[in-house]
Amino acid sequence: MCNCHPTFDIPMHDPAVRSRCKTDFSDYDNRGRTNSGVRTDTVFGSVVVTGRESLSDSSIARLNIGTLKQKGVIQNVVVKSLSVMRGMDDGVATRRFWREMVVWTQLCHRNISPLLGTWTNSARYSPTPSLVSPYYRNGTLEAYVKIDPSDLFALHVVRGIQAGVAYLHRRKIIHGDLRPENIMIDDHLEPRILDFGFSKIADVKGFTTASSARISFYTQPEYNTDLERNQAIAEVGRNQIVSRANGSMKGDVWAFAMVVLWAFSKRHPYYPEKNVAQFRSRWKSAPYPPGSTYHQIPPVLWNILLPCWRVAPEDRPNVNELDFSALEREHRRGDFRY
Repeated sequence: MCNCHPTFDIPMHDPAVRSRCKTDFSDYDNRGRTNSGVRTDTVFGSVVVTGRESLSDSSIARLNIGTLKQKGVIQNVVVKSLSVMRGMDDGVATRRFWREMVVWTQLCHRNISPLLGTWTNSARYSPTPSLVSPYYRNGTLEAYVKIDPSDLFALHVVRGIQAGVAYLHRRKIIHGDLRPENIMIDDHLEPRILDFGFSKIADVKGFTTASSARISFYTQPEYNTDLERNQAIAEVGRNQIVSRANGSMKGDVWAFAMVVLWAFSKRHPYYPEKNVAQFRSRWKSAPYPPGSTYHQIPPVLWNILLPCWRVAPEDRPNVNELDFSALEREHRRGDFRY
């Protein structure tokens, strides 16, 4: 069992297993088979999806609740099947899919939702392999704060998300789509970042209109521009950049600060704006969310967040440089809501 998720057996989190794994998937077809026709499931155990329990069925992906049986133990999992449109570049999509999945499967951190593996016996859902990950009954951060809206829980969650993003960045990995819907709350009330790599896979022509679908109130102003691409190249190197719409580490910092704002205010950035596309079309620069709209945010928190929203990405702090100890001191003085 793995420390990042002790109830599942994840062989790819064992360095000895990883060292023997194939990392060049150029000869794989889009259903995860080699030229010899051999299936390449990376999930350990047997997956069953009945099709009766669907979490969502969007233009980007279909999510079903399934079960994973490992060593006689059956646990609930989420099976994500990517939606594919006509005109998909099979070769590019397949190479990118497997490259991202190999990276994601190796991520092992208590604040990252682990990818348990890929499952290729899912033709009824998608022509590409499906992604298998743990099912968290507490749901997303967006949903769980309705159960516990306290500042104490918000601070706990923010600390966990920061640790998860810092872990990714230490490994030169960009998330690219941080928002409350992409953060789950596990059984121990720890935040779990998910959907790592999905935005890069979906950016291939034919994987729906993912670039526009990714834009949200949490998205950095330089998204999908040469400025963002150059920033990412400076951070992780040119060879790791597979498309322009990948985000950057400093873009993650912008989005993380927006998630923090939401966690403490329970209002999305730039509230009460409702239409993301219309709002972004009016941007003449990258305005800070107005403080008057978020009167419950204490000045000490604004002082932490404002540098994260500097227009020039290179001027933003690194995520591990953000210090929330002043908020903790306010908690000890009893200034937090419970």
